[in-house]
Amino acid sequence: MPKGVVSCGNFPSGESDEAFCPVAGRRAARGRDPQGRACPDHRVHGQRLAHDCFVYAKAGVDPYDGVEVCNLSIANEALTVKDRAATYDNRGVMLDQLGRLDKAADDFQRSMALDPKLGDPHVNLGSVLIKQKRYDEALESINRGIELGVSFPHIGYYDRAVAYQLLGRFKEAYFDYKKVLELEPNFTQASERLKDFVVTRVPAKAPS
Repeated sequence: MPKGVVSCGNFPSGESDEAFCPVAGRRAARGRDPQGRACPDHRVHGQRLAHDCFVYAKAGVDPYDGVEVCNLSIANEALTVKDRAATYDNRGVMLDQLGRLDKAADDFQRSMALDPKLGDPHVNLGSVLIKQKRYDEALESINRGIELGVSFPHIGYYDRAVAYQLLGRFKEAYFDYKKVLELEPNFTQASERLKDFVVTRVPAKAPS
């Protein structure tokens, strides 16, 4: 049985992966960044709480406090539509981590409604749907997210591989796990899942 579907935090506008080095914690436990790099203290566009919401979502060491920071950002900061969408997505990641799946799904839906071109909430909703055993819906959502583009592509392919495996589509699952390791060679969850597979070769037919 595959396990460990993951969600991906979303950069507020104007930010990059170099601006936010993930810290050890959820990144390590939930498949974020195997290096566990420390995060510098950045402030972008004066939106301190939206920034902190993202850092909490990416690190995942204290989702209870992280959700509250996101709440404060949504309630009090003058966010652009794009940043508000990212903040809902980031809050949903932490609600997912806390097991509050319905509320997490609501946040991902809000994020998608605000910014239909944002891929991350589609993948993140897919991870929730997998946990709810709604595998076909999960696959559809994840495919849409990958099509739009996501902050961490290896997470999208990993979650899709899990959905494929649970649907019994083992060939597709195998190749997606392999794709994950092409994108992120140190992503141990994918390498562990590949141990579930035995690759056999079909003998070539003898010429008639």
